[in-house]
Amino acid sequence: MARQPHPAALTMRRGLASVTLLVAACQATPFAVEQDALLDAPDAATRQAIQRAASDLFDGAALLLADDAFTRDSSVSIAQRERRGPDGLRIESRDLAVPHVLTLRTGRDGCVLWRPDSGRRATLPGVRCRPA
Repeated sequence: MARQPHPAALTMRRGLASVTLLVAACQATPFAVEQDALLDAPDAATRQAIQRAASDLFDGAALLLADDAFTRDSSVSIAQRERRGPDGLRIESRDLAVPHVLTLRTGRDGCVLWRPDSGRRATLPGVRCRPA
């Protein structure tokens, strides 16, 4: 017959395992102090920095962001451009593509543009933002 561990030893092991997991979880989430943000007094240089970072997060794709992006809401939706035929007219069809989201965040690293679907981030040096 197998010998059963003492209940106190079992409790100690469980407690130690819980503490180890808790410490590992805290270290695995370096962005835990980040929060959604809004731009603080955006100017042309700020909009250019955001446009460049957003394009980089989409592998260099040309994106069109509104001048007031991230001034009233911390997230913007990025939809694909409308498909057009050879005559330049919009092709009427159902578009089932889900728009992508970009979120402006602030934390230890300053302002950061975050793409939640891929987890990719871009730090925005020189850009001022405030918690939303």
